[in-house]
Amino acid sequence: MIRPDLIEFMQRLQALFDAIPVPTKMADPIGDEQLPTLLVGFDSVGENKSFVQFEFVFLTNKNIALPENIAIMQTFAVLHRSVQEAALPGLHWLIHQINPFLTLGFFGIMEENRTLFLKANNLFTGSLSANHPLEMIDKQTGVLFYQINLFYDMLCAVAEGKVDARDAWAKYQGQ
Repeated sequence: MIRPDLIEFMQRLQALFDAIPVPTKMADPIGDEQLPTLLVGFDSVGENKSFVQFEFVFLTNKNIALPENIAIMQTFAVLHRSVQEAALPGLHWLIHQINPFLTLGFFGIMEENRTLFLKANNLFTGSLSANHPLEMIDKQTGVLFYQINLFYDMLCAVAEGKVDARDAWAKYQGQ
């Protein structure tokens, strides 16, 4: 059974982003998912003001045995699709350097399609009808956006094979 407070929470989260205003869309559930995904776009990322879309979704995978009062919300953002195969070792190395410094979430690569991403999960207990969980996601989204903005250009340049990962990291540290 789908918890009504999860759907209501997603609607409230969408209204929060609509007020900024940034583009949002509630995407229909896909496959076995029973809850919609909130898509939120940010178009001011990095030096070139690139577009990055955040995806907010409650995990409902039947393989995750969660008690009734527990909910896990995943925030996911794709930074680059189809990373050059030759760039993968360097990009893995660079991500390994960056991730310990992140205050929230982590960068990673989906190996099957070589997609560079940032992901963070939040565990909620009890009802989500109060304002506190919404305020927490709002603040955390700001942190995630900042972290993406901070490392976006460097990660994408390495992913595209434009720069060597170690050179990029050395340059970043020398700023």
